[in-house]
Amino acid sequence: MKILIIFNDDTQTSDEEDSSSNCFESRKSIQGVALHVAAALKKVDYKEIEIAPIQSLADIEQASRIHSPDLIFNLCESLNGDAAHEIAIVECLESLNIPFTGNNSKALAFALDKFECNQVLAQADIPVPHSFLIESLNDLASVELKHPKYIIKPNNEDGSTGIDDNSVVENIEQLFDKVKSLYKKNEKRLIVQEFIGGREINFAFLGDSENIHWCTSEIIFDPTIAAKHNILCYASKWSPNSDHFKRSKSQPVILSDELKERMMFSVSNAAKVLGINSYARIDFKVDDHGSPYIIDVNPNCDLDPSAGMSLANNFVGVTYEQLVRSIVLKAME
Repeated sequence: MKILIIFNDDTQTSDEEDSSSNCFESRKSIQGVALHVAAALKKVDYKEIEIAPIQSLADIEQASRIHSPDLIFNLCESLNGDAAHEIAIVECLESLNIPFTGNNSKALAFALDKFECNQVLAQADIPVPHSFLIESLNDLASVELKHPKYIIKPNNEDGSTGIDDNSVVENIEQLFDKVKSLYKKNEKRLIVQEFIGGREINFAFLGDSENIHWCTSEIIFDPTIAAKHNILCYASKWSPNSDHFKRSKSQPVILSDELKERMMFSVSNAAKVLGINSYARIDFKVDDHGSPYIIDVNPNCDLDPSAGMSLANNFVGVTYEQLVRSIVLKAME
């Protein structure tokens, strides 16, 4: 079988030129992921592998004509530094009638709009934090905080882009300061979400609501390294020399039968209502009462061997090569 791996080649965009507040490192890493995936595929006997960097939708169509693949392994997360184009990329792949890895455009459209995703899950009675949307500075006039803490995130970004120590706020003044700083960096829509303390658990899975292979990991924060809050900010994921990166580590997790059942119920229902049918990671916060809340949904999540999806599988004995092969087999169903 001939497999074409595509990845977004937009690392030439600098942070100063970018429409997001900070994502050069995350974009730059995707070429390395493509090489890891190619090596993994060759180890499990897929020998005809081609890799194509993508800068436009036309590049996808051209690469498919040149290489005539039996399957496209899609690692494109953005175009020109804009994660919103991830949906258009998948719509383009859908139009080619060639099997491709990852989720459909509907699932991505839900997940890449964090507020819309939150509302869809809430309407399905899936526990999520209380959230509201800020679309302009004028919206600040009507903001009313009903919970002790909130976390502010760019609504249409992933990879913890725009999240730092000051993203968790405890009063209106702090919220105003953070919102205004993000608007200076050209962020347009922001989600303000109730901040839930407690354990942070990643639920990695492959499949759909009826047939899910799943595994979990937990983010452990080193208490000896100081930080304002236990959060996974941008530096935690993309700046290896930072304290945030050093203090957060993914580890195997032990769940009670009750908590496991509640999380599995939320994941199955979330996959159903969002249309997720391939690989994804759902992030939970478990409050002090043991109640799990979905704080983020990541279809087509990072496949770097050191990222949450790969680590969670590794913790239950699934190798990176086995994970990549399973994603290919799912796409070929």
